[in-house]
Amino acid sequence: MVRSLVMMDMKTILAHNEDCPVRAIGKGLVIESPEAKETHSIEDIGAFIWNKIDGKNDLGTILDEILQEYEVAASTATEDLNTFITQLMEAGLVLPVE
Repeated sequence: MVRSLVMMDMKTILAHNEDCPVRAIGKGLVIESPEAKETHSIEDIGAFIWNKIDGKNDLGTILDEILQEYEVAASTATEDLNTFITQLMEAGLVLPVE
């Protein structure tokens, strides 16, 4: 499936969907979708990003923290963050803060 990817505004602030239970499993997380129809497993950098989504940090701040924590080019980190956030939003796991 080919997705058209729209770059997120780096000033966007997201929060976890309160209707999605989260369990820590080892170094990763298992997140249940809002309708409890699916579970999503995230590891390593995905869990790092999930833990930075707190309703206060904007995506630019999260990107800066990724660049400080991991050895990755800024362009790669930006693209990967955008893809991951898009997937989280499509699954209903995170919501924009108004």
